[in-house]
Amino acid sequence: MDKTTHEVRMAHWKEIVRRCQARPIGMNAKEWLIQNDVSCKQYYYWLRLIHFKAYEEMKDRSLPAAQNESPVTFAEVPVQQKSAVQPSLPGFQPDAVLCARGLFDVYQWTDCD
Repeated sequence: MDKTTHEVRMAHWKEIVRRCQARPIGMNAKEWLIQNDVSCKQYYYWLRLIHFKAYEEMKDRSLPAAQNESPVTFAEVPVQQKSAVQPSLPGFQPDAVLCARGLFDVYQWTDCD
């Protein structure tokens, strides 16, 4: 199969996968495939190829920082004896509470002291 034929078939199956994944709520994939006269084996074969291609493209476009072979570093997290979080279940006490301030432009957590 030449490259053009493969690309045309890939586009066709991407559309079938998109439509199957947008099926009505409550209908499983097998029912949708039967109703639309799509072979289950072919569907899952192409789904696997589409996922593999997407993964390869994602790897190629990964952030430069993720491609660096930098050593793993750790940061010590101080442990407080008393948690500011109120337990939601009687007798429950969290082992750790992580607060991330300033990491997100849109949303900032305000329930941590």
